[in-house]
Amino acid sequence: MKYCQMLKASNSVTFFVAMYNGMIHVLDKNAIPLSNCVALGVDNTNSNIGQHNSLKTRITRENPSIHVAGCICHILHNSAKKGGEVLTVSIQLIW
Repeated sequence: MKYCQMLKASNSVTFFVAMYNGMIHVLDKNAIPLSNCVALGVDNTNSNIGQHNSLKTRITRENPSIHVAGCICHILHNSAKKGGEVLTVSIQLIW
């Protein structure tokens, strides 16, 4: 079964639960304990890294030493986009 097929859910709470269950299923299937995971990289959505009822809160409850990081690509893109909005010249002229 493809991972995305396991994630059919109607709202963010059931979505993060489906994501968590799918992740644990794959780890269990491959005999990898969650305690062996040192980091988790996910999209910057509330269902993934929010402070309440998210994949991050569920994972860190079971493995407090895991490092959860939001997607650096999205952070860089948003930073560049906002920075580009205040430039007085077109970025195409600079590049």
